[in-house]
Amino acid sequence: TTTTTTTTTTTTRALGVVGSASWSASDAWEDQARRLRDAPLGVLHANVSLGWSPDGGRGLVAVAPIPAGAILFRVPPSRTLTAAAALESETGKALLAAIDASPTKKTRLPVGDLALAVRVALSTRAFGGKHVCVDDASPFRGYFALLADEPLDESPVWWDEDERERRLRGSMLLHDAVALAADVRADYEGVVEGVMRDAEKTPARRDVDVDAAGNRRAAERFTRTKTGNYERFRRALAAIWSRSFNVGGVRGQTQTDEDESFAGALVPLLDCANHHRKPRECSWTIDEDGCVLVVAIRAFDAGGAIRIAYGARGNHDLMLRYGFAVEDNTEPDGSSNDVAGVFVDKTPLGYNLGVRVDLRVARDASYLYPPFAKALDAWRAVYGGGGGGGGGGG
Repeated sequence: TTTTTTTTTTTTRALGVVGSASWSASDAWEDQARRLRDAPLGVLHANVSLGWSPDGGRGLVAVAPIPAGAILFRVPPSRTLTAAAALESETGKALLAAIDASPTKKTRLPVGDLALAVRVALSTRAFGGKHVCVDDASPFRGYFALLADEPLDESPVWWDEDERERRLRGSMLLHDAVALAADVRADYEGVVEGVMRDAEKTPARRDVDVDAAGNRRAAERFTRTKTGNYERFRRALAAIWSRSFNVGGVRGQTQTDEDESFAGALVPLLDCANHHRKPRECSWTIDEDGCVLVVAIRAFDAGGAIRIAYGARGNHDLMLRYGFAVEDNTEPDGSSNDVAGVFVDKTPLGYNLGVRVDLRVARDASYLYPPFAKALDAWRAVYGGGGGGGGGGG
């Protein structure tokens, strides 16, 4: 992947309206930048800003040279929106109660993602074709203004059925996108819809970061529809899937999707950074104070894009989660991050039954052989000894 040159000036394109104020991207960025710099422990390098690439994509840029080793961001917990806090909120507790009262007592999607999505959705409202912050006094008002200008529909999960079929026919990605879209709708209708509806009946039950008087003022401005509630939730979930960071656990340690969701957080401004895997340009860690610390690994020239690695993800996962793929998706040792899904069962296609094994081409035997052995074991279990006949695996 080659470095992309971006413009060094922030855009003045209008983002939407909150109350009576019209916001631009530069207004929203400056609001959040000021809040980060003013926060205890907060750091934002003076030469980091928001810019546009020649193809129209928005991302972080260096407006002046930045040396290697410079601290680009230090984002304290107070400047993040976390799943943990969402679960502790009144609506988070209501969500857990709704799940417990449901027939299956569980959700299809990770609970942490759902809780944070409800939190974000309840903080926004539709206005003039945008989903903007519900409260003028919210410390995340500028962040929601930035999100309001994002389509948040790049993933095939959010495409309509015809577009998915036309673009992805015959691929594993089509199957997974359809399944995930169904999971979103099922969880919304099963538990989320009622929680959002109940939360907005009274201002006291709405989770916005303002005082009670601010809550009442916000409530007076509300008008929402059933369809509008789903769209707010969908956009919030899309933002979490494509922009959140794992701020808990141990970096590099394998976690389940459920565990990872509980440690999820939206990190305003830092989440504007685009993906670049190799060579790595920035490192990010959680420091001893719980802050997200981002350090420049290399020097950046004025106009250069400032990018972070989203992780060693295959193109299938990148497309499903973020809505993009990369041409050279290999590690420095030549190992591919892409996988080929193989199903082992007794149906011709195997999309709904049997064992799925993700095979990978890699120089490291620990990446290459274990999934291959798993596929062979599954094949023997299905077609060997007492398995009987049947169709082939896909």
